Amino acid sequence: MSPVSLKSEHEAPNMSSKAIEDRLQYLHKEGQNFLKSCNVQLQYMYENGLLDKGGQKVQKHVQKYQDVELQSKAIIAFIGESGAGKSTLLNALLDYEKIVPTSGIRACTSVATEFSSRTPNMKSKFHAIVEYVDREEFEKEVEILRQDIIDEDGPLVDAEDAYSMLSSSDEENNRNATNSSIFKRRRLSDSSLAVAAAVAKDKMKALFPGFKNSNLVGIAGSIKHLYEGSKCLSEGKQIVESDDEDTFADMIHEMIANRGDENDDEEKRVPQLWPLIKVIK
Repeated sequence: MSPVSLKSEHEAPNMSSKAIEDRLQYLHKEGQNFLKSCNVQLQYMYENGLLDKGGQKVQKHVQKYQDVELQSKAIIAFIGESGAGKSTLLNALLDYEKIVPTSGIRACTSVATEFSSRTPNMKSKFHAIVEYVDREEFEKEVEILRQDIIDEDGPLVDAEDAYSMLSSSDEENNRNATNSSIFKRRRLSDSSLAVAAAVAKDKMKALFPGFKNSNLVGIAGSIKHLYEGSKCLSEGKQIVESDDEDTFADMIHEMIANRGDENDDEEKRVPQLWPLIKVIK
């Protein structure tokens, strides 16, 4: 007597996540087409006085859901100390080794990055939208950054007071007082001040190669030059895409990796824009 298999002859083989997603998209599209067909019939009945109040209520629900996009998703955040291995874990989950930059020496992913599966409107295999902080937002942040730098060596003062001491142009002296709400008096420990100052200097050196504390005077001109000289900053957004993993990874790494002072020659250094990236997704 031959052994009996408990597996059904009609049981589908294990489906990949891509196959499952494609199947869901197909079923969703079929459902939309069905609802649109129903709405045509209901509209005909309504126009000919054949639809009662209950039918009209059904029609409203049909019209509401016939064009709804399939966007259900769960957001999982990876939060941890610098160098803890968040980027390495993300690469493992994405099943690509190079998409997120990693380093065995120091933390190097300096930008909030969001990952999701491809959508039908994406032309390339790998697709990213880079959103930048606008100039007004960054000018406000600079006031906080330079206060962090001042606090490292100087007395603890309001950032607004420090701003007045450092301002060297009429434009800065006449800044609208409504921005003052973003500044708050801080009382930090020496170690906290040192950390805040180090982070602030790191950002300023990345954006302005060869940056020194004395450059804080008249920094508004440097910011103006930076934004006007960059197309992606002036537009506030940039699309990065490629069908090749290595090419895409190189482009992303160039944007989000904190490369430090990789070139000793200040004249050859170019601005790193990672401090101005709001998010990559």
